[in-house]
Amino acid sequence: MSGVRLNPINLFKRRIRNIRHLCIYNHKKIWILSNHFFFNIMAEFEEEWSKIENGYLIIKWYYFPTATNLKIDIDKILDIQVRSQASSYKKNWGSSSLKTWWACDMKRNFRSKPEGFHNVTINIGDTFKKGFTVQDLNKFLSAMRKYLKNQSIVFK
Repeated sequence: MSGVRLNPINLFKRRIRNIRHLCIYNHKKIWILSNHFFFNIMAEFEEEWSKIENGYLIIKWYYFPTATNLKIDIDKILDIQVRSQASSYKKNWGSSSLKTWWACDMKRNFRSKPEGFHNVTINIGDTFKKGFTVQDLNKFLSAMRKYLKNQSIVFK
């Protein structure tokens, strides 16, 4: 081995030959090595309140009082409703109407410029619809459309 320089990836490959996938954490990206191909899995959309990653919608700060995330398979979404925060009042966290459970956003009703923010409601056929805030609606919808098949998106 003298004179041969091995990078960390080759060292891992030599030590673990029977493992098909090897994950390497590089900042926020995950690289998976599989048969000489590299696949980069990272969030396609991410904001303070939600994230779209690998076919899943992750709603942050969803459950009360633990503030844990809710992970939804995008294939299970039946429809999506979008409203501007300037034209609608919604609960900051929890449910008031017993129809929608809202993820935590304590500024939802108190922004000085609510025109740039949107209330998004997801229906997956459960008792409660899932509600959360989105700021960059174009990026959110672009990432969602990659996985949506026949689901409708309603703007109110």
